[in-house]
Amino acid sequence: MAANSQPVRPAIGSIWKAGIVAAVVAAAANTVLYFLGRALGAFPDTALTPMGRPVDAVATIMVSVLGVLAATVVYTILARLLDVARAKRWFLIIAIVVLVLMAPSPFGIPGAPLSQVVIMEIMHLVAGISAIYFLTRWKQ
Repeated sequence: MAANSQPVRPAIGSIWKAGIVAAVVAAAANTVLYFLGRALGAFPDTALTPMGRPVDAVATIMVSVLGVLAATVVYTILARLLDVARAKRWFLIIAIVVLVLMAPSPFGIPGAPLSQVVIMEIMHLVAGISAIYFLTRWKQ
């Protein structure tokens, strides 16, 4: 007789704990990258974002945290709807698509030197990899 078992799902609290850790790691690493880039002259005050401000440490932290928290919302929804393996697979696909779609955004900053664009691309990867790594490490 086969047992009628429900698929094991991660607790929402454990997902969000992982998401917060991912956000802190992404924000810390990207802040270090920002200050290294700033020291090297990669973030000039003349390169203004579409909001009319240069990239600064506060914006770096906020965008890193908000991006990872958005990823956490997506993973939470997937983990509620799908089994763990399928949730991880779909999350990875969605995360990669979002990273690819975000790739052109640093090029949209008028007057941004190539060094700023490269560092911002690395920052996107740091945030994305942090979210993927921490959110998908939950074990059954």
